[in-house]
Amino acid sequence: MNSVALGPPLQLDGIIPFGLRLSSTLAIWTAVSSFIALSILLLFPDWTEPAVRTARVSTLMSAAIGLFAILGVVIVGGILAVALSFLLFVGWIIWVVALVPLVVFGVGSYAVSVITFGAVLSRKLGHDSIWLGVFVGALALTLLSFVPVLGAIVSFVVQTVGFGASLRVTFGSGPSDRHDRTIPSAHDL
Repeated sequence: MNSVALGPPLQLDGIIPFGLRLSSTLAIWTAVSSFIALSILLLFPDWTEPAVRTARVSTLMSAAIGLFAILGVVIVGGILAVALSFLLFVGWIIWVVALVPLVVFGVGSYAVSVITFGAVLSRKLGHDSIWLGVFVGALALTLLSFVPVLGAIVSFVVQTVGFGASLRVTFGSGPSDRHDRTIPSAHDL
């Protein structure tokens, strides 16, 4: 019996880093994302849980705040980078010192986005647990990173919501509850 080939085999050489197999890369990135999210959740539960609740309850507001904040960080960061580069050594020291809190906050908001995405997915599967959300979110975002365009778009939106919710809990309105939703849930309609 002759086999019919439908085309050349799928080549993933450019996608998978360091020549690892797809399963190894998936396991490593899922473990790293889970570790980050779990660490932030264990170290700062009084900040993480309200941020996750805010991202879940007030998603559109968190996304809008996150998008404007990302644009602001990019614009102000670019201006500061150019302005401080004229100060040479002292300017770069100031830039690095200013960048450290932003990176730390970015890691925290990444954890919020992973947990929120996982909590939403796990709730759709019938298990409403923030702890299960850590692993489900890490696995789902890692799997999405292998989808060329759609994965990048979904990851950007999820992380924008997480960043906005983190900003709201840290600097702004505080945690959201059910009453300040911008759009009523489908169950209320």
